[in-house]
Amino acid sequence: MGNSLRIEIKSVTCARWSPTMPAIGLAPRTVSLTAEQEFIIREIVLKELNVAKAKPDAPETIGDAVPEIIRLHPIPPDLAAKAPQAKSHEFFVIDDKIILVGPSDRRIADVIQKAK
Repeated sequence: MGNSLRIEIKSVTCARWSPTMPAIGLAPRTVSLTAEQEFIIREIVLKELNVAKAKPDAPETIGDAVPEIIRLHPIPPDLAAKAPQAKSHEFFVIDDKIILVGPSDRRIADVIQKAK
């Protein structure tokens, strides 16, 4: 007379890390800037330079390749004097983020944004 519920589990597969699987992580920054240098770059680029912003779907992850369609801007000499590690790089802007791009490979070297 009673109703019963029957549940049958055929198989369960779980992916687990093993030493033979590659570890996936973030690419390391290739430019090392101090917090003060990042602040200076933000102030000059976002407030003083009038650069067009890239479309919101532009890459913004360190290590990502930047497509040729995105226009890169050189680091101005006065900014390079204050942050010499970035002088050979180029940049573009998305929203309020400055994306530094490596000079030889068009890969994102660093992302400078407001501290949270």
